Amino acid sequence: MHSVLAPLVDFRLSSTGALLVVLYGVVIGGAFGSFLNVAAYRLPLGMNLSRPGSRCPKCQRPIRPWHNIPVLGWLLLRGRCRDCGAPISPRYPIVELLVAVASGIVVWKSLVPALENDAPAFAIDTIAVVLRLGLIYLLFTSALLEFDGSPLPLRLNLAAVLGLVTLAILVPELRPPQLLSNGTLPPIGILAFPLAAAVVLGLLSWPLLLLPPSAGFASAVARGALLVLLSLVLGGMAVMFAALAAAVLVLISILVQRGWPPAGRLGWAAMLLMVTLVWFVIAGPYLGSNDTVIIGDAFIVPDLPWRTLVPVGVLTAGVVVVGRLVHGITIRRTTKSTP
Repeated sequence: MHSVLAPLVDFRLSSTGALLVVLYGVVIGGAFGSFLNVAAYRLPLGMNLSRPGSRCPKCQRPIRPWHNIPVLGWLLLRGRCRDCGAPISPRYPIVELLVAVASGIVVWKSLVPALENDAPAFAIDTIAVVLRLGLIYLLFTSALLEFDGSPLPLRLNLAAVLGLVTLAILVPELRPPQLLSNGTLPPIGILAFPLAAAVVLGLLSWPLLLLPPSAGFASAVARGALLVLLSLVLGGMAVMFAALAAAVLVLISILVQRGWPPAGRLGWAAMLLMVTLVWFVIAGPYLGSNDTVIIGDAFIVPDLPWRTLVPVGVLTAGVVVVGRLVHGITIRRTTKSTP
């Protein structure tokens, strides 16, 4: 059955068009970075995300539209409110810049070399780009909330999981990429491995998902849901790489936070965000195909993902155990040194 979304999947661009699309992704990313700053501030307070408009938290004067331009607006204001002179945290332009760069990376690594009328061109899966950008923005939001010590948006994450699973069953173009598929697998079969990998690795990482202890059960489930979302957007191999690498980075942050306390505020979501961006850079579009992937002259065998899950799971569990022990030792030393 022909899908109405099929024309949006393989979109061809010239070299100039590809560059413009990447730049457009950077601009859109900056705008979303500005919105994510607002979301991270208002979500914990239960405020509406769209009303009222952006305003100075001290004098409550609305921020002028030209001062709301990502990064440039902060520079024009020289980091201070134009009306009352209150300082504006440099975190705002930093987040906007990081989200803009991350968006550009996602769009850039989603471009695939192709030919159009015997001329060099690029193909881009527009639906996949939208899903990948949505994943990155949700990870950014969760990382900012963790950094502030606020609970993660559990209902939002679970709603996104349910929505993606439903859409993946109904719409072929929204199914997660697989390293192998001969077109005969049913929708549930295509979803089975990435979902199973996310759940298994999430359960193995459970002690780290509870860090810090004040986060509570709901935030831990929200952190686990991020793994499921990642598996639904990028596939099973990506979630295995991300879970193990994120666990290692959390362990490193625990080790260094005694000498550099801000490291303790970089939680699971921030680490997952970093390794997801690394995955885009090292894997690019080649591991995002719904056909069998060929690397050099070697085919990736069909049972590789299931065989890979076992050692990745063992390594992840080992890192989690070490991380939990180190965290316990750090807490005890901090308690003893506190008068």
